[in-house]
Amino acid sequence: VMIYEDVNFIVPVKIFNFLKHLMSGEGMVKIKSSDKKFYVEFDNYKIACSLINGNYPDYKSIIPKEQKNKSLVSLSILKDRLARVNLYVDKSRKLVLTFSELQLKLLGEDLITGRKGEFFIKDPNYLYDGADEVMAINISYFVEAINVFETSKVEIQFNSGNVLKLSEPENFNFTHLIMPMSLG
Repeated sequence: VMIYEDVNFIVPVKIFNFLKHLMSGEGMVKIKSSDKKFYVEFDNYKIACSLINGNYPDYKSIIPKEQKNKSLVSLSILKDRLARVNLYVDKSRKLVLTFSELQLKLLGEDLITGRKGEFFIKDPNYLYDGADEVMAINISYFVEAINVFETSKVEIQFNSGNVLKLSEPENFNFTHLIMPMSLG
């Protein structure tokens, strides 16, 4: 690994998903950046993408130090329920999550057509420690986040009405945050 200088830039997540499908095994990867572009070279590929304008926020300041509500959910079951409920979500992309001791309820609703889909995850695929909570999030962000995980379970933590924190129980080095939406 050769590093020539420290640089900070924001790269769209789609490029990393694309690279994940192209790369296999080990090998040399060359990464370059300019003011507006991000470049990756490996094997016989040369890929460029536009950088996102702006400065990355200080992530440590937005991650809550302690979350009162914690759940552990089977990742495969969660992906299945999200795929099902996604069929009912309208253009607002709102997914309503209801956390309780007995179950996690996922609700998708199209207010124009009146179609509604409710799906549940229960023990042994769901464990929860905390107060009963209802929150809304963008299902697209949630699906995008869980597709990155490579573990059997995902840990979901939050405080009432606050940021949803997703992490792997065995790997606390990776955290994904999702801002809640209005329930109304």
